[in-house]
Amino acid sequence: IYSGLFILFFAVVFIGYRFIYNFLHVPEVTMPYLIDKSIAEAEKELDSLGLSYRVVREEYNDTVPENHIISQEPPAERTVKQGREIELVLSLGPDLVEVPYLIGSTQLEARLMLSDLGLNMKVDREYSNEIAPDYVIRQDPGKGFQLARGEEVHVVVSDGKRPFSLRDFQGWELEDVREWLNLYELVLRDVDEEYSDEVPEGQVISQFPASGEMVQAGDPVDLVISLGIEPGSYKTYTFEIDPLVSRGQMIKIYVEDVEGTKIVFEGRYHGELITAEGVGSGQVVLMELKDNEYQVIDVLLFP
Repeated sequence: IYSGLFILFFAVVFIGYRFIYNFLHVPEVTMPYLIDKSIAEAEKELDSLGLSYRVVREEYNDTVPENHIISQEPPAERTVKQGREIELVLSLGPDLVEVPYLIGSTQLEARLMLSDLGLNMKVDREYSNEIAPDYVIRQDPGKGFQLARGEEVHVVVSDGKRPFSLRDFQGWELEDVREWLNLYELVLRDVDEEYSDEVPEGQVISQFPASGEMVQAGDPVDLVISLGIEPGSYKTYTFEIDPLVSRGQMIKIYVEDVEGTKIVFEGRYHGELITAEGVGSGQVVLMELKDNEYQVIDVLLFP
C-alpha cells in the first residue's frame, strides 16, 4: 500500500510541476515584418506564430495603400512571447479630395478654392478672344477628379486678346479716333485740350500710348486735342501789293487767315499799291478778271 501511495504522490508532483512549468514558461517567437502588408496577410502571419493584434488607430497615408500596415509595435525581429497582442497602425490610403470646377473663376478665386482643399495650382497663360483677362480658360484634372492633398491642379488663365500695334492718330478728328477705338475695343479714357500753332483746331496733337506701342482690347487711350492758335497770340502781317497789271484792269485781292476769308480789294486798278493784312498764317490771293471770270495770277503765303 505504501508503494502505491508513493507512486500516486510522485504522479501528482510531476503533473503539478509540468503545469507550473507550462504556466510560467511561455514559448517565444520572433516578430515578423508586417509594414506594407494587408491586414489579412498580417492577421494570418501573426496567427501562425500564436500572436494576436489590435488596430490602435487608422490614418491617411500617401504611400501605404488602404487597409495595409503603416507601423507595428513591437518592431520586426524583436523576440516576444506567444499570445502577446501586437499593436498595428492601419492605412486609410491617401487623403483624397475632389477637384472643384474652376473654369470661369478668376486666378485668385481658383487659387483660394484649391488652397482650402490642400491642393496646389500650376498656372500657364494664353491669349483668348472669348475669355476676359485673368479668368480660367481650362483646368486639368477636371471637376470631380480625386487628388491627394498636396497634389497639383494645372490651370490655363486668359491673357485677353492678342496685342496689336497702336496706330498714329495725329491729325485725326476726335470722332474718327473714337470710332476706330470702338472698332478695336479700346477705351477712350482722357481727352485734354490745348492750344497749338501747328495743329488745326479739333485735330489730335498727341496720344498715349504712343503710336507703335502694343495694346490689346480693353486698354485705355488718352488724347490731346488742338484748340487751334491761342487767342491774342496771332501775329499780324502787313503787305504792300503791286498787282503788276495794266491800269484799268479789273482785279480782286483777298486774304485767307486764321480769322477766315476777307476781300481786301475788288474793282478797277488805278496803279496804286494795295495794302493787305493777314493774321496768324494763311495766304494773299491776287485775281484778274478775264473773259468775265476771275483767274488767280499770284498767291503769297505767310508767314
